[in-house]
Amino acid sequence: MKKTLFLISILLLVHTSLHAQESWQGILSGQQVSTIKAIQHNIWIGTKNGGLIVINKQTNQTTYYNKVNSKLPSNTITSIDESSMGIVWICTSSGSVRIDNGVWEIYQSQSSEIPADELYVSHIDKQGNLWLGGTNILIKYDNKNWKSFDHNKKELPLYGVSDIKSDQNGMVWLAGLGGIVSIDTKDSMTYYTSSNSNLPGFLNFKLLIDNDNKVWASYKLDYESGFVLLQGSVLKKYQINYEAYINSMYCDQDGVFWIGTTKGLYSFKNDTLIGVNLPIICEVNTIDFDEDDVMWLGTSKGLLSFANESWKNHETSQYGKFDSPINQITEINGEITIATEGSIYGWVNNGLTNLSEEVYNIYGINHITTDLSGRIWCATYRLGGSLLVGPYEFDGTNWIRHNVRDMGKDYHLVIDIAVDKFNNKWFSFNSFGNGFCLARYNDFYWTFYSKNNHLFEPYVRSLATDVEGFVWAASPDGLGFFDGNNWLLLTTDNSDFPSNNIQLVKYDKQSKLILIANTDGILSTYDGNSWSQYDPRYSGLEFDWINDMISDRNGDLWIATNKGLIKYDNLGQWKYFNSLNSPLSEDQVMSVYVDAENTKWINLRYSILLLNDPVLAGLQDYPLIYPNPASHQATIAFSLEAKEKVQIRILDISGKMIDVVLNEILEAGDYYKNHNCSELRNGTYFYQIQIGDRTTTSKLVVINNN
Repeated sequence: MKKTLFLISILLLVHTSLHAQESWQGILSGQQVSTIKAIQHNIWIGTKNGGLIVINKQTNQTTYYNKVNSKLPSNTITSIDESSMGIVWICTSSGSVRIDNGVWEIYQSQSSEIPADELYVSHIDKQGNLWLGGTNILIKYDNKNWKSFDHNKKELPLYGVSDIKSDQNGMVWLAGLGGIVSIDTKDSMTYYTSSNSNLPGFLNFKLLIDNDNKVWASYKLDYESGFVLLQGSVLKKYQINYEAYINSMYCDQDGVFWIGTTKGLYSFKNDTLIGVNLPIICEVNTIDFDEDDVMWLGTSKGLLSFANESWKNHETSQYGKFDSPINQITEINGEITIATEGSIYGWVNNGLTNLSEEVYNIYGINHITTDLSGRIWCATYRLGGSLLVGPYEFDGTNWIRHNVRDMGKDYHLVIDIAVDKFNNKWFSFNSFGNGFCLARYNDFYWTFYSKNNHLFEPYVRSLATDVEGFVWAASPDGLGFFDGNNWLLLTTDNSDFPSNNIQLVKYDKQSKLILIANTDGILSTYDGNSWSQYDPRYSGLEFDWINDMISDRNGDLWIATNKGLIKYDNLGQWKYFNSLNSPLSEDQVMSVYVDAENTKWINLRYSILLLNDPVLAGLQDYPLIYPNPASHQATIAFSLEAKEKVQIRILDISGKMIDVVLNEILEAGDYYKNHNCSELRNGTYFYQIQIGDRTTTSKLVVINNN
């Protein structure tokens, strides 16, 4: 028993101490500015997925706050307001924050009296009451007590609150789905709708109280958009671009209305509506004026200010902006490369550089890779808004589109791309209404594989190639396998994996395993001889599907799901990360990539989170064993920097040696030693590797043996 405890202690000590230096870093794009609040000489800027930014106008210093470096519960900021006492309230998509003299206090439904986490708007009225609004909920805080008005309990007539304002008489006004509401000082509500006040429509989003204490409200109909003057009933109605939604309305000290819309900015005075020429084409989400009468606009493309008859663009991203959602993170020619729907970015000198600015018409980049000649290939699904897409190739100077329609093949969408050891490029195509196809391109000729030429139904969700040159294809009917001459279909009838409906296939370069995930979320690995199955739900995280998977240089497997990130370590232990227990700002993890320094690049679709996880100390001597758990065979991988004597022993749970796997003097290099587990009973074992005078012990679990 003492020996067993000693082995387990070594195991835990080695693993936990070597991972003690984990750290997180956020790469966020503040391109979508959702709210602005000018507070004295500071401009507070809330973004969608980019966190909170504060610009000090006196010092020109910009401070970035996000879920990694602050107490923000989310990187999506929906509203900012300040009380007369200087207290700042911030609403996010996952809770609210109160900041008083630099002290942050978090309000979330599970730990406070606020009944909802996702709130869209905040407002402090003339009496100092705080009002918060969200879907089906209105919340009031009088600096002592919290009070809620719930639509589902018939306490609030609106389905959702999208704006809150207060007038000079102390009345609080709400706009939202369903109409307009006014609330007096006794919390009595008056409901304005199209039937009792001639409001044009059901959708009323934004409010404005002008300098004469008049109430204005925006509206949206199917073919009409505008704003109205409301005094008991609609007195006047003004239309704007019928395609536009009004996002914000502001009345300046001269009585000029500034109206931010999805089609730009408008000014309104003396019944005249004028479109404002902005330096960029953008949506205007929010408007505010600071103490120097400078106008600030939060737009879909960043932050603008207007002073002295000129516009200025302000940086709202610490590392640069993404122009669209992120689809992939990988390494191209030794550099981290990020593919978004609209561009390709390189991570250069700790910042983002657009590598595809000259290719204005590439859009919808699903996947990027390089071939053996160093050429970059892109799988795309949209081209300048049309359906004439196809693979793109970059030869170092020019981008070349391969239009398969010119070859008589009516395929539009490129789902995935892979390059084999012979430099063949493999593509999975989809065509709307014309079926699916796999294609191979050898730099001279195209070969197309479809069900008509003896291929399984080629709806291929992902492609992978291994070091042997074999091609693997994930499909709803099974796992496709190309042996160099023919396509075969592996199914539950002829292979040992649990389901034919394959979501994802990858060749893992670190573990040398084929990894597949089915639509039920079960993970299978193939080592060239046998299959092993794992259920990531043992981590405790309930999820619907797996988006990506990769192992790192410590032998830990990382699994990206729609509900968080899962880690399966070299000791057979599960751990999960989501927005509740980690700096992840979103639960949906689209992909994960491991770089040469063992840093995990976690794709959250609109932002990237880095988990800096150092390679285990003395990695060259540190053994990795996979698969773990093992069934028929386990592979022990290790590296030697110099000629050494290596001993590998297998111990049972009591510490008794039951087998010697290796006892040799080896030259420097990488080694992969296979061990037959078929004779071992189900249970926990330890493998002990001694390299010179250094010994390491780790756990091995054996399952599925008779």
